[in-house]
Amino acid sequence: MELLGEIVETNPLEGKALILMGQNAWEKEEFVQASLYFSRAAKTEQWKVKALIEHARMLVSTREYEEAIRLLKEAQTINPQPRVGRYLESIQNLVISSRLQPQGT
Repeated sequence: MELLGEIVETNPLEGKALILMGQNAWEKEEFVQASLYFSRAAKTEQWKVKALIEHARMLVSTREYEEAIRLLKEAQTINPQPRVGRYLESIQNLVISSRLQPQGT
């Protein structure tokens, strides 16, 4: 992780390193820090979709379904992927079945 930190210090928008740092923070349950890394990675064109998906996965793990749905929809708008579409649909179904209404739908 130290090497990744050095890479990000040198190049603050190194998307792959930011995603890896976000995943590591997520594993440590440092959700705020992970969100920051994923958000920064999403500012890079090359890594935006991957960062949005990883951020959404983390949000689902913390039951922040509405925000996860928003991020997955954004990722699907940029680069539609069948597996992401199925994941998005399953989260939307979960929200519906638990009688929560996602924002914006």
